[in-house]
Amino acid sequence: MGIISILLFAACLSSVKGNYQYVLAPNVIRLENEETLLVGILGNGANQKVTVYFEYLDRKISEKTTTIKDAAHPVEVMVKVTADDLFKDIDASPKFRERPKFIKLVCNGPNGIQTRDIALSFTSGYLIVQTDKPLYNPAQPVYVRVLAMDESMRPIKDKQLAIELISPTNMTVGRVNFEPGKSQHGFYKGEFELPPFPDFGTWTIKAKLGGKSETYAIAPIEVREFVLPTFGVDITTDTENKYILPNQENIGVTVSATYVYGKTVEGIAGLDINIRKKGDVSDPKRVVTMGRQKTTVFSNGTNFEIVIGENTAAIA
Repeated sequence: MGIISILLFAACLSSVKGNYQYVLAPNVIRLENEETLLVGILGNGANQKVTVYFEYLDRKISEKTTTIKDAAHPVEVMVKVTADDLFKDIDASPKFRERPKFIKLVCNGPNGIQTRDIALSFTSGYLIVQTDKPLYNPAQPVYVRVLAMDESMRPIKDKQLAIELISPTNMTVGRVNFEPGKSQHGFYKGEFELPPFPDFGTWTIKAKLGGKSETYAIAPIEVREFVLPTFGVDITTDTENKYILPNQENIGVTVSATYVYGKTVEGIAGLDINIRKKGDVSDPKRVVTMGRQKTTVFSNGTNFEIVIGENTAAIA
């Protein structure tokens, strides 16, 4: 996160001429996240006590007091603004239900009290949403995994989290809620089942941290109508030649089928054994069907055996 220098000077310089106190702070304070402030002094002062804190609705938040040895030794101070700091005991009042956009940083030291408003963000941490695949058909299950991390890339285990399944018409059709402490190493797992007659198009998986946080992440998935995949069929014989010898009694035939994306087809295969007489190949009267066979196709193909014998002699 970028750092902006917020110099808080004394309002009255005549009391301690040439001495100043300052605070360097992030330009945005993130809710529920530890932020680092750099507190120091300028001038000839030594061993000065400086107190820094945030202020909201006259409440002091994350107050810290430190002693600055001299101008060459500024001190880092860790501060944190939580949802309880901002909203505890005041949610019932409509006036304060809206999230504040700024919070006041206060520096109190030997040179007086100075203040500065800093932007307040309710987006803190990171969410990564993963699905088991990008494309689904109606009535299929959708498996979701969410990784939640804080600003330091450490797993978030103590927050509420919700995972939603949202249709192309922006309708939430499923939700899984997780209470604090229900994650494993920051991972949250959810499962949804698509409707049997869904809207086709781009659906959305949305994960959001609970409470006052605005941190969320989405992952799109495609839902399409089921269409039988295209596949090709390959037929090979065990004979080395492209013809049948007169003394040949049988022929081994292997039938295999593969989808266009490489997976082997498994199902029922039928094999017609045809012999064509001499003449025009387009004449159906010259094609004789010797028989038909059906069997199950396995992943490594299916073998058929064609018995030739007297059938070839009868049509010679």
